[in-house]
Amino acid sequence: MKAKNRKVVLIGAGMVGMSFAYQLYSSGVCEELGLIDFFAEKAEGEAMDLNHGGALVPPIKVTSGGYEQCADADVIVIAGGLPQKPGETRLDLVDKNIKVVKDMSEQIVASGFDGVIVIASNPVDVLTNALQKFTGFPRHRIVGSGTTLDTSRFRYMLGERLNLAPSSVRGYIIGEHGDTQLAAWSNVFVYGKQFDKFLESSDFTKEDFADVEEKVMRAAYEVINRKRATYYAIGIALFTIVKAILRDENVELAVSGYCDGHYGIDGLYIGTPAIVGREGVREVVELDLTEEETAKMQHSAKVLKETLEKFYVSEEREVFSYIMEKVLLDIVYYVKLEKPYIEQILADFFDRVKHEVRIESFKRILNYYVEEYEEDEDISICSRVIMEKIHEYLKDPHKNSPKWQWGDFSEAQIEIMRIWLVSADLEKYFSIEVNDKVRLQFWRRYIKYIKEVRYFERLKQAIVMLTDEHIFIEFGEKGNAAYCYKKDYISFSEINNLSTNFRLKSRPNAEFFMSHSGNWEVKLKSTLYRLGYSVKVWR
Repeated sequence: MKAKNRKVVLIGAGMVGMSFAYQLYSSGVCEELGLIDFFAEKAEGEAMDLNHGGALVPPIKVTSGGYEQCADADVIVIAGGLPQKPGETRLDLVDKNIKVVKDMSEQIVASGFDGVIVIASNPVDVLTNALQKFTGFPRHRIVGSGTTLDTSRFRYMLGERLNLAPSSVRGYIIGEHGDTQLAAWSNVFVYGKQFDKFLESSDFTKEDFADVEEKVMRAAYEVINRKRATYYAIGIALFTIVKAILRDENVELAVSGYCDGHYGIDGLYIGTPAIVGREGVREVVELDLTEEETAKMQHSAKVLKETLEKFYVSEEREVFSYIMEKVLLDIVYYVKLEKPYIEQILADFFDRVKHEVRIESFKRILNYYVEEYEEDEDISICSRVIMEKIHEYLKDPHKNSPKWQWGDFSEAQIEIMRIWLVSADLEKYFSIEVNDKVRLQFWRRYIKYIKEVRYFERLKQAIVMLTDEHIFIEFGEKGNAAYCYKKDYISFSEINNLSTNFRLKSRPNAEFFMSHSGNWEVKLKSTLYRLGYSVKVWR
């Protein structure tokens, strides 16, 4: 690759990306820096902020915009994607970030870019492998940050123990940038001596360094637990790699390099020393490892390959997935899913295909249900099978589901899911527990107002329905009235601690109570209307 104008494009203007960008901006290494971010205004603001320091640094132009900036770039740095959260491993991020990288790669290729891509998004080794597959670029032009940062941490911790500058200690962390990485102790050198030889003539023992490898592996978790993210050190690591490319330094760095027989590993990007220069990775440097280290390296590669195989299988089924999605959507759009045999078809579909329908399919289905429900407020338009499948995948958006799982869904989509779950609770009680379909149909008409349902069997089958303003209580026993109280009259926790239903049948405290006799449905509807509860249809 011949340098054009020493231009770098950064994709992802988060803390990692901007830590790198700040270092690059003040270095004089490049002449132009382009910023791309999902939040375009953020990228624009970051560009403005950097440019305001232009009088104090070597000449550099900072821009923001779309992927058209990639066309004449020498290097693209990918730092976008979802960050690692406390308690997560880097491999936990695969499903989230691989889709992000795929979208990026399509736009990079479309721009006409022909330079080197450096990626730091986690899990970096998985994404480096996937990125090469997505782009089809030559293997040497895809460089993962690999174990560059881990190696720096390793040298820092060794130097701290030895009272030496980290730069005076030679050594590498290799393997997956994650929990299976390993320290190549056989290739650690201090004062020009291999580490074991150095120990023989020093006051140190191996025990003095026994915890170093574990501390290096846990370092990111320790930082994340304290400040939610790591970004300064990886920013410096990215700068070091990009500088080596732009200046054609041909320097040895521990990046995600493509192993083609190295360490007994075939066809895989993984953390290893490599010579980095103008064309990306000029060559992979295979360390002379001990048998134990080689076994650990191959284990790390095995874990990485297993993760990738799951992804590749998924990728190969994309066309099949699309066909299945079309079938599913056709059923939903063109057939009223009230008929039992249609529900059976859907059940067989999910059972036989053994394939996780894409979340985007569920979004489109929920949009359809939202539109239908807004017409007549009849939740029966929702397929039981489909809604149960969504619930199985994503859980209840208001109770036990991680926020990110429903984060891309609209409020209306989430609301239709909540309404359906309330409907299922009502049906379980009125239809199954007490066999009273009249009351079931009545309360279903007001389902948009009911925020939560609780069933208390020991209180003579009491069901409690909570709205924004009131608590409604029905009982399974014949001859009982429906009771309504102000919302703050009693809480669910208080009800749960009751030994009798006396407080649930307190007429002096009730807004109203109404027995289920005579023309009770009309009377109760009128009472509810006066309280602000109205429905579009009455059938």
